[in-house]
Amino acid sequence: MKTARILAAAALPWLALVLSAQAAQPVWIDELDSRDLPGIERLDESVDPLLAATQSARDPDEVLAALAAVRADESIPLLEREAILHRYLERLRELPPGTADAKVLDWFGSLAPLAVTGHPEGRHHPVPVFNLVATARGLSNQWAWQAARDSVSGPGAASPAGLAAAFDEAAPNTPVGRGLQAGIDALPASRLEAVALACATRVGGCGHLRADIELARGNRQWLDGWLADAPAAEVLPRLRRAREHLNGEAAGQLMTAALDHPDAGVAAWALNDLTDHLPKDAAARAQWSERLVELLDEPRLGSAAALQLARLKPSRWLLESAAAHPDPLVQRRLELVAEMDHTLLAVEPGRGEP
Repeated sequence: MKTARILAAAALPWLALVLSAQAAQPVWIDELDSRDLPGIERLDESVDPLLAATQSARDPDEVLAALAAVRADESIPLLEREAILHRYLERLRELPPGTADAKVLDWFGSLAPLAVTGHPEGRHHPVPVFNLVATARGLSNQWAWQAARDSVSGPGAASPAGLAAAFDEAAPNTPVGRGLQAGIDALPASRLEAVALACATRVGGCGHLRADIELARGNRQWLDGWLADAPAAEVLPRLRRAREHLNGEAAGQLMTAALDHPDAGVAAWALNDLTDHLPKDAAARAQWSERLVELLDEPRLGSAAALQLARLKPSRWLLESAAAHPDPLVQRRLELVAEMDHTLLAVEPGRGEP
């Protein structure tokens, strides 16, 4: 499609085109053949002028008019129209956040598919051939993440006070929250210190992201106090990243402290991590094995300890330990752990010791 044709479409009343396209029933494609779809080079011939219009337009309505014109152009095969719009979104991923106005992404989010096909696991269930809604949502999330990360560690990063305010407001498990976290991980030590001081002066203390700041600083004292009563949903992601920021000894001490966390899932994860990072010398491994045997009686961690024993010790050692143990209940548990070892070998035939 020629550039002039795309740009001329901006003069059309795009709202009428949108309503017309959304009113149409989607076409059902029984068998999708890749030969029915245009190649990337052909798609880019249509997408290039759309991107140029997006980058030069002063009014997002001009971009919407051009996009709606493509979608409603019956001289273009239906699947090709959808493919052009999908490729447009993919190409936007390569450009800086905000290249397309939020109004453009909202438009994509409101579109009904022009073509559907049967889901691979249930042909009666229609799914879009090109899921423009999901692709636009993914692009929006990517840009939100990227903009948040750059606001922390990019060239035009905010001041420490500005960052502390943003951290206070950021919700966890959102693109913005995860982007801010990624930015924290990229900060140099001097910048981290300044941000930590700014957080300390705020009532909110930088919210859930304070833990990421102190983890990046390697502040074990702060982390130990936080770990005592922090919710599991906040603790687990930080424990998973602890060894990226702390040396082996400090990370091991943090995991040992996590064994006392009130949430059994947190404690079990720490137990697994400590087993994974055991020293290779026999004395340390024997001492840890004895500790795991002691934990078998503990209601909160007994199952997790049994799993780590099965990973750590061969069934012969477990059976010998069972025979030598004075407590019949522990004997039986060790016998069951030995059976678990055989199960682990069956599902992980190449499994070696941690």
